[in-house]
Amino acid sequence: VLFVNQAEIYLTDVSIPENVVLVDLPGLGVVNPRHRKVTKTYVENDAKAFVIAMKVFHLLEGEEIELLAEIHSQRKRVLQRAFWVINQWDVLSTKQKKEEVANFDQKIEHYGFQITKDRVFKVSALNYLLLKLIQEGRLDMSRGVRDHVDALTKAIGRIPERNEAAQHMKSLEETRSFGAFRTGLFEYLAYTAKAEFLEEARGEYLDLAKRLREWLEPLYRN
Repeated sequence: VLFVNQAEIYLTDVSIPENVVLVDLPGLGVVNPRHRKVTKTYVENDAKAFVIAMKVFHLLEGEEIELLAEIHSQRKRVLQRAFWVINQWDVLSTKQKKEEVANFDQKIEHYGFQITKDRVFKVSALNYLLLKLIQEGRLDMSRGVRDHVDALTKAIGRIPERNEAAQHMKSLEETRSFGAFRTGLFEYLAYTAKAEFLEEARGEYLDLAKRLREWLEPLYRN
């Protein structure tokens, strides 16, 4: 695995836009320095949008915050593509939630990151997945996820019926936020990121046309 750059996986029957490629980066807290380089290079040069996934009690720590600070100091525009997702928000008490929000805001202010509130999502990816599988009638087919159903029981008091799952996805704060994150990410890719890509491509095309004209005109005159 130390010598693997990437593995490409093709899936059928998934509910994401056809032209979207999701990339799971190796991250920064890894042994192999080449993998850290892969993460940094992809975020800076290739990602049309990227998700900074954090767990509660471990918000923007160590190499992660150092990389973001480095990127921000060199290329501020890159962080404008970021979506900030705090996972496992459902395990916190009301007091802990306030403390974590204050901690996150303090770090963002300290490093001068410019983000908007509608790009910060406090979610429970597990409960969203559980409810989605219940809604689709596939929970029993996913044994690994089924073993964690206690998290859902803790959130709503019981395992809901299939016809109730959609309503709980909308009523639970953490699952509603995950749905908003998912929608926001795909809409950003479909409109804002696509427009930026076309603008960059147009600029490269015009630059190429200019250089080609400069090279060809003297030949034409001769």
